[in-house]
Amino acid sequence: MTNWENEYLPKIENKINASGIDNIAKYSNWKNEFYLSAIYPMHDKSSEFELTLEPIDKKKTDSLGIEIKNNIITKIEKYE
Repeated sequence: MTNWENEYLPKIENKINASGIDNIAKYSNWKNEFYLSAIYPMHDKSSEFELTLEPIDKKKTDSLGIEIKNNIITKIEKYE
């Protein structure tokens, strides 16, 4: 994934902030406490995929799913 730090990370941060997820204590420091663990294609022949962010601390099980379609973040959800 090219331009992760300069392009996608700021967009993800804006969506997380707009959704209010950053106001939840366990997600408030997500940029430092989570890592990109997986990229899953949503469809074989399109540019839709899901990013999964998981906590670095393996004792925590909550994660974030970010759906992207044609370089646009369409959905962010918490997996608790």
